[in-house]
Amino acid sequence: MEKQVARLKDEQTELSVGPPWRLVLQGDALPADRLLEMDTLPVLPAPGQPSLFTTGVARLRSGDRVAIMGRNGGGKSSLLRLLWQQMNNASPLPGLRLHPRLPPGYYDQTLAQLPDEASLLEALTPFAPSADTRKRALIAAGFGWARHSQKVSTLSGGERSRLLFVGLSLARYSLLLLDEPTNHLDMEG
Repeated sequence: MEKQVARLKDEQTELSVGPPWRLVLQGDALPADRLLEMDTLPVLPAPGQPSLFTTGVARLRSGDRVAIMGRNGGGKSSLLRLLWQQMNNASPLPGLRLHPRLPPGYYDQTLAQLPDEASLLEALTPFAPSADTRKRALIAAGFGWARHSQKVSTLSGGERSRLLFVGLSLARYSLLLLDEPTNHLDMEG
């Protein structure tokens, strides 16, 4: 019996955790002088509210990386939300000019882009139409096959954040607006 146990131990396959998931955003650079330009754009916390501030003149070019910094409640998220809403509006506000072929992506700190009642696989449909591509991306990000039909509403904040990052990594955005993307991540996340 001891020989059998020793033989079985020798024949066992050790399972590893696998390599850590690495976020790779694959946006396409637009060969343009300007992706976005703001000129005295009023930033409101909500419709009908007084303006928090008015932007100065700012221009984003392809390849730029910009951090919006300021105190809590200063309007950083309101600015990003306004830009996102205007990018999806057929006629943006005066004071905002956008490249006509700009495909933007948005990471909302509330993770509202992920419908609660959708499965993990369904939640990624807006980012990649191919089910096979979505399945591979979920598995690579640590969401095993058995979890693909799990509802988004059952995920922790960190898992929802990772799922949204999986979606953003599948799409090819020329501009990404990231509103507090590390809110739900732990030290290993």
